[in-house]
Amino acid sequence: MKRRKRSIICVTLVAILLILMFTNPNKSDYVSWLEKKHGITCVNTGMGVSCNQIKANKKMKIERQSGHFQNALIYSVFEEDYKNMEDGTEIKIKAFGTLKQLFDY
Repeated sequence: MKRRKRSIICVTLVAILLILMFTNPNKSDYVSWLEKKHGITCVNTGMGVSCNQIKANKKMKIERQSGHFQNALIYSVFEEDYKNMEDGTEIKIKAFGTLKQLFDY
């Protein structure tokens, strides 16, 4: 009986781990979330990357300063810094993702 419980627990843990692994958000999920949540879109023009942010129905040119992406198999962490080219303010984006969901932190 103990052996059966142990094997059920092991199978359940492996199933949970596999679900977390296969539903871990990737870079394309982050890009979609960034556009919906923060209004930030970036396009590769061939000569560089051009970024814009739409805020209060106003399109502002921003520049990507730095970024970091960490994939830890069952969760992801995204961090990016942008600079508003019009007024010089900095925009910091930090997101945590798991189960195909992304959250600001």
